[in-house]
Amino acid sequence: MNERINFDLNEALKYYLSDPASVPTPEADSQLLDCELDPDSLSLPLIEEILNPIVDAVAEDPSSLSRSSFFDSLQVLLKLTPVLPTKSLSKILDLVVSGLASLADITHNDLESDEPEALSEHKDLLELYAFLLQWSLSSVEAKVAEKPPTTGPGRRGTGKAGRSKSTKDESWDSSAQIQIGMEVMCKVLKLKLSKIFVTTSDRDTFVNLFTRSIYLILESEQRVKSMTIRMHAFKTSIVQSLTYFEHLSEPMAEFLHILAEQYDYPQLADEILREVGNKEFNPNDTKGPRSVSAFIVKLSELAPRLVIKQMTLLAKQLDSEAYTLRCAVIEVCGNLISDLSKQEERSENFQTQINSFFDVLEERFLDMNPYCRSRVIQVYMKICDLDQKFPKRRQTATKLAARSLEDKSSNVRRNAIKLLGKLVSTHPFSVMHGGQLSYKDWDARLQAVEEELNALKPPPETPGLAEMGIENTQVDSELLDDATQIPDDSPSKAPKMTEEEKAAAVQKAAEEAATSEMLARLQLTRKYYLEAIQFIEVLHSASETVLQLLSSRNKSEIIEAMDFFVILDAYKVETSRAGIRRMLRLIWMKGNSDEGKGVQNHLIDCYKGLFFDAPDAFSPNDTANYIARNMISLTFGATPAELTSLEQLLSTMVKAGHISELVIGKLWQVYGVQKKEISRTQRRGAIIVLGMLALADPEIAKASVIGLSQLLIIVGHIAIKQIVHLELCELDFKRRKAEQEKEKAANPAQEKKDDAAGDDELDLIGGTTEDDFTEAMAHIRERELLYGENSLLTHFGPLVTEICSNNTAYPDQNLQATATLCMAKLMCVSAEYCESNLPLLITIMERSDDPIIRSNAVIALGDMAVCFNHLIDENTDFLYRRLNDDDVSVKRTCLMTLTFLILAGQIKVKGQLGEMAKCLEDEDKKIADLARMFFTELSTKDNAVYNHFVDMFSLLSTEKSLEEESLRRIVKFLAGFVEKYRRSDKYGCQDKHAKQLADKLAARLTRCETEKQWNDVAYALSLLPHKNEEITKTVAAGFKVVKANG
Repeated sequence: MNERINFDLNEALKYYLSDPASVPTPEADSQLLDCELDPDSLSLPLIEEILNPIVDAVAEDPSSLSRSSFFDSLQVLLKLTPVLPTKSLSKILDLVVSGLASLADITHNDLESDEPEALSEHKDLLELYAFLLQWSLSSVEAKVAEKPPTTGPGRRGTGKAGRSKSTKDESWDSSAQIQIGMEVMCKVLKLKLSKIFVTTSDRDTFVNLFTRSIYLILESEQRVKSMTIRMHAFKTSIVQSLTYFEHLSEPMAEFLHILAEQYDYPQLADEILREVGNKEFNPNDTKGPRSVSAFIVKLSELAPRLVIKQMTLLAKQLDSEAYTLRCAVIEVCGNLISDLSKQEERSENFQTQINSFFDVLEERFLDMNPYCRSRVIQVYMKICDLDQKFPKRRQTATKLAARSLEDKSSNVRRNAIKLLGKLVSTHPFSVMHGGQLSYKDWDARLQAVEEELNALKPPPETPGLAEMGIENTQVDSELLDDATQIPDDSPSKAPKMTEEEKAAAVQKAAEEAATSEMLARLQLTRKYYLEAIQFIEVLHSASETVLQLLSSRNKSEIIEAMDFFVILDAYKVETSRAGIRRMLRLIWMKGNSDEGKGVQNHLIDCYKGLFFDAPDAFSPNDTANYIARNMISLTFGATPAELTSLEQLLSTMVKAGHISELVIGKLWQVYGVQKKEISRTQRRGAIIVLGMLALADPEIAKASVIGLSQLLIIVGHIAIKQIVHLELCELDFKRRKAEQEKEKAANPAQEKKDDAAGDDELDLIGGTTEDDFTEAMAHIRERELLYGENSLLTHFGPLVTEICSNNTAYPDQNLQATATLCMAKLMCVSAEYCESNLPLLITIMERSDDPIIRSNAVIALGDMAVCFNHLIDENTDFLYRRLNDDDVSVKRTCLMTLTFLILAGQIKVKGQLGEMAKCLEDEDKKIADLARMFFTELSTKDNAVYNHFVDMFSLLSTEKSLEEESLRRIVKFLAGFVEKYRRSDKYGCQDKHAKQLADKLAARLTRCETEKQWNDVAYALSLLPHKNEEITKTVAAGFKVVKANG
């Protein structure tokens, strides 16, 4: 009978909710079990006999109710509620409520002392008591709902006794007991239930035992009329909802707001806030604190006056381990400041409350949790939007935000940047001089005010300062005493003042009052300026940190940093320019997803707002001028790295269509128009920007390419004309020199008479030798035309070299052609320039795809061979290679150039004539005719063909691409010139040359490795009139040997 019951709440609820009568009670008192079968047999003495021991046991130890006999007996009595006297039912309810209250105290103590081994037992007992409490309350409500019984368990007593008992039952008021029961429910709900109930389902099942009873009580119209019960029911329901149902947080706040505003009942809200303020949460419970946090924040928004009264209790949650609760209190402080700032009241208590809330917020800047630190920054951003500025607190907030820029949490840093931007955009220093925050301007204003103050202050030695209150106001008491003792013989009144003296005194008093007022006003102005400068100095310091955050790995942090510098630029803060330039690097930002692209797009948006969005009132022409000026200004003082990033940015913007044709036209105007009002720096910036834009859209620079090509043609032409002019000067000098010498020889006496009327220029010529003048002309040509400080051509030498050496950067074919031609002409001016650029010209001649460029290079090399033979002589092989060019025009040009150079003796022939001999069989008839003409002319030059015949034959015989018949025709043509030498020779020297040539060729027969080689040599010998029998025999013998071997 005394064994403890193994109570299963879910199992018990299953029976109870189905049918309370079906709940099994095997260990109940046997007499009660009999009464369960026959309810009319239940009597009051029997009930007392069973209940009293249970009451005594529970009073001594609440856990006694877990005895199976006690528990089952109570369940049987509750089953018999319809026939149970109200007195007994009241006693059962008292028993359960008092036992549950005692158990709640014991459980609370065990939770505080952290004794986990007792929690399991407490869990079972709490479930048992809560189950019985629900059943008891349900039974009470059912009993109250019944009509007064006509009969009852005590019907054995009839007459007066029976009526007396019935009257007593009917007068029973259970409201007080229900109220106590609800208070105990609240007490239990305050326990840290998450420590007792491990799973959420167990905890919810337990809580529902209470809420089910509350809802049942609220169904009774009579109960709801009781204010105490109604408030307890609401309080229990709201606390339970806040703790376990997060979605009800804001609706409950709205409910309490409506209750207080529309029904003038704030007491319930006060009770709930007190409960929340004193509530302690399990560190592992996240749902409860989050729900309560949302509730108090919402309530502080709707009814701040309700919350402010309980703020002392709510502030306890600042020590809570749940950061969500601390965040909530922080936000509540901000809401209360916002509400108080809108009140018309400005009492000392009012200001004290605001200061206390600000103190809490400033303290939370150092909260251990980054979410709390971020929340307090977000709260300050809301405060910045208020009409009341709180200047002193703003200064403190600015410093705290600047310090938070170095926080280890990127979220805190990001919010700190936003707060600084908000502080700038809502700063209170726009009253007197507009909203700009230039340190230079504010410092100048401060200096001006201090100068005015110094001018108004009297010098320290001025008498009467004590009376004015400016110097030390302490006066010796004896002097005061003496001043009050007036001798008897002294006049009782001072002499009367004249009208002039009165007017002067009044004027002096007015001037002193005006000066005093001016001093006070200037002091306030000086304080205003000092606060502004202090604010700007903090911004300057913070900007350096934000500048570093532009390199952060967190993309949102980077975006906030960009926005910050855009805001600073709008308010003319000097440090904004460094940040805006550093932002350019972000155009290279890459990301695995859209993050990198998001940063790039935001950068473009920032730069558009800063430099490309003109005021709305501007006309299209003014807008284009505005944008062009801003784009040019971006190049001023930019480093090479910044220019590279700017190039990428502008290219991206061109591709996106953000730059109009009108803006590009304005840039060309700035670059092309030479006016004093347009500086060289601006023109340089314009062409730099145009070059950047042309990378994305080459059409931008296409029109200018034509102009540049025309310019280079003019430059090259002028260079050649300069040479011609120098040569004409030299010829003129020599002519005049010769004439002077001739005159001297004809009239020696006349020279002595020409003292005063003599020709000074001729005297100068007479004192200068031809060599000196030629040397002077050579110096001008070499050092002045292309390298002189005052020479126009000086600037174009490096330019054409740059264009020619970077054909990928300047891909226009016409531009490359004109630049190459211009460079070639400049190379004809100076040997130094020629030597430095000769490898480049040869490379262009070898590799250019344009035959015109190759032809021009060939002609240029020919001209240089005339001007600077020592430089070209070593590179003639490159010139001969063009005889094998794929293009006919290049080949023809090269043949004509070489013909001129060789026949004029400008270059030495070193064996390359074989290349020209191959042209005799060229497919192009004009080339073949030119080659024949060349060799015909060459044959007249001192046996030139004879001297180079063997070399030419060697090259031709080894040329695999040359056909046999072509070879023989060439050799026969060349051998014909040897025959002509012989016929034209009177003395027989050419016979000797023919024999020598035959001997040289015959010597090659023994070295021939192939039949083709031997046949070629034999054919050449057959064309020479050598008349050498040995050679004939050798040829015949060799042929026979080859034929036999064949």
